[in-house]
Amino acid sequence: MGNIILTNRQQLQQRWAPFSSLFLSITSFTVNILPYLLLPQLILRQNVVILNALPFVLFYTFRRTVLFLFRGYHPRAERLMMIGLIAGTLGSLCGLFGGWLPIFWDLAGVGIGIASALLPPAIRVFGQRQKQQTPAKKIRFDALYQYGALLLLMLLIQLAGGNHISWSFAGMTLYLLLGCLGFWVSSLRQPWTPIHFHNPKRITVNFILTAAIFVGLINLRMTRNEGTITSLLHGLIFLAIILPIGLAIFSWRMARGNSRITWTIRARGFLRGMCIDFVAVYGTIYCFVLLGSAFYVWVILMYVVAMAIGAPLLSFLAKKIPAISRANLTLLLLVLGLILTFWQPLYLVGILCLRIVVGELNREVITELDAETPLIPDEEYLVAPRLLSLGGLTLQMVLWLIMISVANQQQFKVASLLTSYAHKTVAANFTSLISTTHGWLVLVMLLATTIVYLIDRHHRATK
Repeated sequence: MGNIILTNRQQLQQRWAPFSSLFLSITSFTVNILPYLLLPQLILRQNVVILNALPFVLFYTFRRTVLFLFRGYHPRAERLMMIGLIAGTLGSLCGLFGGWLPIFWDLAGVGIGIASALLPPAIRVFGQRQKQQTPAKKIRFDALYQYGALLLLMLLIQLAGGNHISWSFAGMTLYLLLGCLGFWVSSLRQPWTPIHFHNPKRITVNFILTAAIFVGLINLRMTRNEGTITSLLHGLIFLAIILPIGLAIFSWRMARGNSRITWTIRARGFLRGMCIDFVAVYGTIYCFVLLGSAFYVWVILMYVVAMAIGAPLLSFLAKKIPAISRANLTLLLLVLGLILTFWQPLYLVGILCLRIVVGELNREVITELDAETPLIPDEEYLVAPRLLSLGGLTLQMVLWLIMISVANQQQFKVASLLTSYAHKTVAANFTSLISTTHGWLVLVMLLATTIVYLIDRHHRATK
């Protein structure tokens, strides 16, 4: 009987193996992007803004902090994927019951946040292994199936996310189960290796750093969705103290443990995090307050389009303009995207450019980590998300400091702006505040881009 079961299992795995990469790709995008479309729809339910904002707050904070707990231990992709799939599936299942007991929505935010932190880097490791092996049998039109599935879930979330939000969580659950199936049938899995927690000091530092960033993010996210100024100031003060310490610890530990990690890696990974939060944090405020919350689904759609055309577009431009390196071309596209965001008719084109840049910066960081360091892919794909988190945190801190300063100068109340955002109401009277903040924030992004260019130029000159 045991042999029959084993044979049937092997046959089932062989039959579904060609679908493994497709299923994992669908799941990665599902937990990486779509919660930004799904969880904010809970905010206005029952007219208790702060309580209904909590699931999204928990999602975002766990997404940005969990990987710091693994700093220095470099667990293999199999373990991260297993933890992420279990957490995400349980979280999505909990979301089905939030209509009866809202705490299940909070648990959904936690589970999906953990999955969002762990699954994308682990799935990228599997993709890297696939490239290094003999190409397996591919599904015809796999990209069409992938993007079709993603757009289908986006449509479901947009249509059913209000009164029938359980259907959206059911869709998330289904796509996460596809990831479980893709992981189970994958031929890329390697034997499990134990993690040796032999350094109590490192565990303590990791926990303190993670907890500090978690508390700071909780404050900022609560403020955005609650619409009050007190917790914002607390969060800013906390981040202003802990962020430099966290950056110093992170850079110091990377330098001691991997002396060949260059500043170009750190700078580009940091800039990637700033680009992401320029869209995901500031962009949501811009859209919700000036353009209407329904417009944000088009921003999410730009994420999908960027994934499809980003690499081919940059390859095409690099061939047509050989005098400019691909790395500098990426920075020029970033500058173009920032400029286009000033004009509302071309705002989405600007977002598309920024999302293409995000994908290319990640590719550059991983490529350089592979070439310049002795890290294995399982380790390389954990460095980039942590740099992303630190870059995103920095941009958020700068954003709120700029907005408070501009609001005081123009005699606006930031609390009123946050209230409009929290209630998803268009408020044209804040156009001046948003426009001025936008200008200063773009200047910060341009300064960061220039610094990255100079670091990269210095690095190439000294090689």
